[in-house]
Amino acid sequence: MPRTRKLIAAAAALAALLVAGCSSIGLVYNRLDTLAHFQIGRYVDLNPQQRADFDSRFNALWAWHRRSQLPLYAHDLRELAQTAAAPLTVQQLQQIGERWREHADRTTRESLRVAAPTLAALSEPQLRDMLAAIDKRAAKETGKQQKLDDTQWRETRVKEAAERLAEWASSVTPAQRQRIDLWADSLKRPPPDPQAARRRQFAELLKTRRDAGFEQRLQDYAFAPFTGEIAEMNEPQTQASRQLLADLSGMLTAKQRAYLRDKLNDMAAQIDELSR
Repeated sequence: MPRTRKLIAAAAALAALLVAGCSSIGLVYNRLDTLAHFQIGRYVDLNPQQRADFDSRFNALWAWHRRSQLPLYAHDLRELAQTAAAPLTVQQLQQIGERWREHADRTTRESLRVAAPTLAALSEPQLRDMLAAIDKRAAKETGKQQKLDDTQWRETRVKEAAERLAEWASSVTPAQRQRIDLWADSLKRPPPDPQAARRRQFAELLKTRRDAGFEQRLQDYAFAPFTGEIAEMNEPQTQASRQLLADLSGMLTAKQRAYLRDKLNDMAAQIDELSR
């Protein structure tokens, strides 16, 4: 599945930009690309029966995604290739992002239906190992972020945004880089471990994994960051990032715009082939 993962990852990365703006790419990417990168085994060793049960459900999920979802990705990529022939407005980006979020939501819901029985079947030692692995991974990332002062943190955001623009437009002009710099200056740096409370909630949720309604509680947990107070808190940064994308769209050169169009159409063709 390597080729498929690469294509879906690329489409997911683009969708993340459109849905929530550059600063939230990791968060949205993890939701949209759940199918391709769903690796419970990264955190816990499943026994043979658990692995067989999970693989059976995953194969059905993959067949559903390939048959019904990949054609939607291809259609939207082609439509975006046409729309991006002219500068995109904030309103257009929001509409496109909402459509991609719908795709992400469907995949997330179906993926969690696959995950729920496997999580419910974990033993207490497996559960402890999984939570410890999640905490270890988070601590490693927190340590990396704490090594950066505010200037370095913003420079990293600039570098990431510039690399993404170069990926989709083949290059970055000095004026585009300057606009990215202004965007990074407006960012509010998150706390060292912004997901600590979420991890604690997840651990509490897993204590009820064998109780009725667990799958729905898992769904509610997964979608909580995109509704209510958390979403409202992130809205100013989301709007700033969307404005950045609109401004960069208007600053594309003719060569960059042609490169973007060709890349989107080529990706759509490859995804169409996979869906067949």
